[in-house]
Amino acid sequence: MQNLTLRIGGEGGEGVISCGEILTSAAASAGYHIFTFRTYPAEIRGGLAMFQLRVGDEPVLSAGDKLDLFVAFNQEAIDNYLPEVLPGGIVLYDPAQCRDLAPLGRRKRYEAPLNDICRRVTDATRAKNIVAVGVLAWLLGMPDDVVGQRVRKQFAKKGETVVSNNMLALNAGYAFARDELKSKPLAAPPARKTVKPAPERLILSGNEAAALGALAAGVRFCAGYPITPATPIFETLARQLPRFNGHLIQCEDEIAAIGACLGASYAGQKALTTTSGPGMALMGEFISLAAMAELPVLIIDVQRSGPSTGMPTKTEQGDLNFAVYGTPGDAPRVVLAPATVEECFDLTVLAVNIAERYQTPVILLSDASLAYRTETTRRFDLESVEIWPRQEWDPQTGEAFQRYAFTKTGVSPITTPGTEHGYYQATGLEHDEYGHPSYTPHYHEEMLRKRHQKLAKLEQELAQIAYVQSRPSKAKFGVVSWGSTRGAAAEAIRMAAGDGIPIAHFHPRLLHPLPKAALRGFLKKMEKVVVIEENFSGQLANMLRGEFSMECASLTKYQGIPFMPQEIYKALRQMAKR
Repeated sequence: MQNLTLRIGGEGGEGVISCGEILTSAAASAGYHIFTFRTYPAEIRGGLAMFQLRVGDEPVLSAGDKLDLFVAFNQEAIDNYLPEVLPGGIVLYDPAQCRDLAPLGRRKRYEAPLNDICRRVTDATRAKNIVAVGVLAWLLGMPDDVVGQRVRKQFAKKGETVVSNNMLALNAGYAFARDELKSKPLAAPPARKTVKPAPERLILSGNEAAALGALAAGVRFCAGYPITPATPIFETLARQLPRFNGHLIQCEDEIAAIGACLGASYAGQKALTTTSGPGMALMGEFISLAAMAELPVLIIDVQRSGPSTGMPTKTEQGDLNFAVYGTPGDAPRVVLAPATVEECFDLTVLAVNIAERYQTPVILLSDASLAYRTETTRRFDLESVEIWPRQEWDPQTGEAFQRYAFTKTGVSPITTPGTEHGYYQATGLEHDEYGHPSYTPHYHEEMLRKRHQKLAKLEQELAQIAYVQSRPSKAKFGVVSWGSTRGAAAEAIRMAAGDGIPIAHFHPRLLHPLPKAALRGFLKKMEKVVVIEENFSGQLANMLRGEFSMECASLTKYQGIPFMPQEIYKALRQMAKR
């Protein structure tokens, strides 16, 4: 199997997501690389849920395009997703639930009475999703014992009766596929070959990786207010922080949450809060306070479709403008955006380090598709994680403590409460070197320069890791992407290269301050540039136009679902002809 794309669709509450998670875990246990995408309704039960799994022998960069195999639990799934199945692809469905398959075309029809099979072995239909797991396991050539282990693990906390019923459902589905579908081999190459398990790899979501990165970086305080799709980070830290003598507070709202984080930071703790767009809006004044008081803090914003409440369970990249500009005054901050699950770990570590070294607020922009996707990742070596400490004031110098002393880098020594002769006031008022309120033109001008001076130093220090790029020697057509769009963009560029269209690719990890020198060098060599992002207005494209006084095209998507490689590829082909 080079790679195969599978989608499961059905009503929220039917077990669509758990079905996909079990198959994902089993495929990864067999040594395959995996990449998933899921979407589900905002309702607790009902509405259309979907889980997509792409499996490959080599690392996969996106959730894929058209489907090799589609499993429909109900008619709504057929109506919405059938057109995305490849000609020759397989549609597996329960004939009692899906009655209208008129537009099937050249796709193959596999009937599987999931409800009837489940009822026969468990006296109920609750485990029909696990019957589907059994059918799919046979079709994909997954050993039944490997899949069985994953089913047992999935339901272990629910008691032996639940585990037993689900194992009956799994075995019944496997037997049905073996006996009834034996003359119908899978259209895509089945995963019959043996791949050695890879224990050095992990299966993680973006949210889980961000939580692990925070712990590895030394975060020991988190305050937040639950909000989709950032809550899983909060929940993971709630479980893990006590093991590290850390603390977590669920506050009454996002304003209180970031306020608590600033208090913890003042007390010497590495602190973060998790949120999404509506919560970010409430934090604006406190982000500005962190910039003025020069207190380290990390805000992880897992973006979702907006504006306002928007579509809480759908993805978008609509918060870039707010992250960069959305506070009172010229308040410096750093904005980073991971592209992969591994980068959710790495950039969270980096974000904490930047906040601590530069005594500034840092915003990490994830998004719902990246937060909930799972990928196979390297096993992180927590012992080798580099930690950047705060620049602590040394009382032994004998000099009076100046909390906001002017320095070459803009970073001043800091103390924690209780340091002898190291007391200072941290407020939102403009101040002098000692932190005393000052409203003179001189101090306001000098302190503004000091606070922004840190960003210039940071831009130099991060020059080698602030971006990734690929540039074929003959390429005069360039693509700029950011955040989770990188994988789909890279696949599209690879497709274009197969057509003889060389395209360069620049992907900034650091969005504020932008890696200006590298970007300027890239843009100078391009005759055409297109910026790919998942928002309506083309927010990064507008930033580039303003920063570099250049024209660039904008390719945007704002449907609540991420780009597919084919969508980008087709657009790039059209642009290349102009």
